[in-house]
Amino acid sequence: MQFKSLVLSVFIATASAGYVQICGNGGTCTDTGSANKNSCIGPVTGNGFTFTAHDMDPQNSMSIFADEGCWNYNVAYCDDCTSVTYNGKGPVWAIFH
Repeated sequence: MQFKSLVLSVFIATASAGYVQICGNGGTCTDTGSANKNSCIGPVTGNGFTFTAHDMDPQNSMSIFADEGCWNYNVAYCDDCTSVTYNGKGPVWAIFH
């Protein structure tokens, strides 16, 4: 019974933390990523992108990168926000940190 309570608590904490997604202006989006993780999601191709955090308060940083792995070429960044936009060309990747 204790194990079920622990699993349920972890699930509720994860579900309430929200999710992140990056979309191109043509409607192409990534699969959603966890807002709890510092993981790079993408790529999305095209021109013009919005990286959005859903179902959460603005309290972290969000970045869009033009390199796979989200390490070297940061093209858009914001602190304490729920979305950031980049109007350049893709492919792009994004990270919530």
